[in-house]
Amino acid sequence: MTQTRPGGSYSSYGGNRGNGGYGESDMEMGRYTSSYGGGGNSFGRSNSGSELDSFFADVEQVQKGIERVRQNVRTIEQLHQRALLATSPDEQARYTRQVDDVQDETSDLIQSLRATVKKMAAGTKNASQADAGIRQQQQAGLAKRLMEVAQEYQDIQMKSKQKYRQRMEREIRIARPDATPGEIERALDSNTGSVFSQQLLSSRVGAQRAALAEVQNRHEEIHRIEQSINELFTLFQEMQAMLEQQQETINAIETHVENTHVYIEDGNKEMTQAIVHRKSSRKTAWWICACVLVLLIIIAVVVYIYVVKPALDAKNAAPK
Repeated sequence: MTQTRPGGSYSSYGGNRGNGGYGESDMEMGRYTSSYGGGGNSFGRSNSGSELDSFFADVEQVQKGIERVRQNVRTIEQLHQRALLATSPDEQARYTRQVDDVQDETSDLIQSLRATVKKMAAGTKNASQADAGIRQQQQAGLAKRLMEVAQEYQDIQMKSKQKYRQRMEREIRIARPDATPGEIERALDSNTGSVFSQQLLSSRVGAQRAALAEVQNRHEEIHRIEQSINELFTLFQEMQAMLEQQQETINAIETHVENTHVYIEDGNKEMTQAIVHRKSSRKTAWWICACVLVLLIIIAVVVYIYVVKPALDAKNAAPK
């Protein structure tokens, strides 16, 4: 990903917001999330009256939402870089606020998408078998895409967390040059970053006091990153469970379809055999009729020759 120059302008932060200029993008996000009913789990639905049409309207909205999350993830990555490279407390605070804004919006959007996919899955349970197969295939695709973009987000958050820890370690060494590796590790893992607070508060060295403030700010940012990572982990678990459940249903449907296909083939074979048998029976009946007819003709000829004709001859030969 192409990184912009640290400290330079960032066009999507239009300066319309007092916390550092995250205005234009925020307005775009507001327009987008309005279709979700204010961040709830109800997306805009089609007025066609068809359940399947409404379902595909939800599919389209989720696809757009996933793409928006992907865009936000790129923005978060850039803002993390800017915050890490900030050279002044004001600059660092500005980028940190911007990171928080985008992370909050991304978290809300992911929650809306998750709720909508779950709602779609619940609706599929009441759908007809024909529609259920179509819906489940679509839901599985959406769940996988949502998991993919969430994985991208989680990777960036994990990398950023590691970079913040490295920055904190440098600041701790500035504040406490004599700190042992164990003390540094405890400071990095503490909840507040205040392992050296009492010592540094009494210090008159400006660099040390600034380092303490830096460490505490980094701790807060790492805490927020960890929260987002935990939310993403929950998302992974739910989507994976839904995919596994849907796969079982899809397998059952495929098995039913396959069995139906086999039954149809068997029925066709039996019908073909019945037709052949019927034709054979008709042919046999015709042969029997033909044989009977020939036999009757032979009997008639014999009767005529040996009975009727002699009688006629005798009658004609009698004297008049």
